Amino acid sequence: MKRLFFFGLMSLAISASAQVLDSKKISNSNDKVKSIDQMLTYGQKALGPVSKTGAEMNSDLYQQLGIELPTTWEAQTGMGKSISKTSKVEAGDLVFFGDGNSKCIAFAGVAYKVNKDGFDFMYVNKDNNYTMGNTNDTNFRNCFVSASHIVSDKDLNNAYKSWDKMVSDAAKAKKNTESSFKDSKEAKEDLAKAKDDLEKAKKELATLKERKADNDKDLESSRSEWQQTMDAANKAANMGDSNKATKNLAKAQKQNEKINKKLNKYEAQKEKLVKKIESAEKNLKKAESNLEKAEKKAAKAADKYAQAQKDEAAAAAKIAD
Repeated sequence: MKRLFFFGLMSLAISASAQVLDSKKISNSNDKVKSIDQMLTYGQKALGPVSKTGAEMNSDLYQQLGIELPTTWEAQTGMGKSISKTSKVEAGDLVFFGDGNSKCIAFAGVAYKVNKDGFDFMYVNKDNNYTMGNTNDTNFRNCFVSASHIVSDKDLNNAYKSWDKMVSDAAKAKKNTESSFKDSKEAKEDLAKAKDDLEKAKKELATLKERKADNDKDLESSRSEWQQTMDAANKAANMGDSNKATKNLAKAQKQNEKINKKLNKYEAQKEKLVKKIESAEKNLKKAESNLEKAEKKAAKAADKYAQAQKDEAAAAAKIAD
């Protein structure tokens, strides 16, 4: 049974540590009670007739700090750091006294004012009054059993700082998510533009090449027609049909003039087309390069946004726990 009782006290002590370090509960507690001194002032205002036990009053006081304590002295003696000497007691510690010379706990309270000769404490007496006692009082001299150190102002300050940091981290995570979303959106827009530019470059290049091919085809067709006319003129001449030969030669002459005009026109266009094609090919390569960069940027931005969402959810969950 003793081992089980000891194990129970250890479990309660661990539980107390967890409660003390619960930044959310401490930070969301009574805004007017944020220190041991303020907690004791709250207790002093509660002096008078009560319908609670000393352990319940202890629990009520610590509840103002956002720290949950059990409401029985049996459980409270196992909370926090155990103290066996009155000289080690600090203001705000839970204190336990026996009745007379007995070491069986009869009174539970909270140390109020500590000096070298002992300390004052708040407790519930046998008349159900929440009142002040002192270790040098006749009823309590040599009746000290133990004390439990639950928390210090340093612990409380650290808890508040921890909570503030969690809130700050959550705000930063949310802001980072918004920024990442914006970056991701812009990256997607850049990617869409890069794809559009690439398609335009492809179409422009195809149009220019097609135009050059049409010019070459038109010129070749005109030359073919001229050759056919010349062949007809030569054939007519060989057959002694000078009239027909003359007509075909005249027709060939006109065809040749048209060919020369087209040739001059196409030659003038050809140089421009070749330059435009070269420029279009460069634009195409540039568009392909921009598309590749945009794809990488969009993928990176998407990953960053996804991670930012996870970080924001984790920060929010940390506050919610």
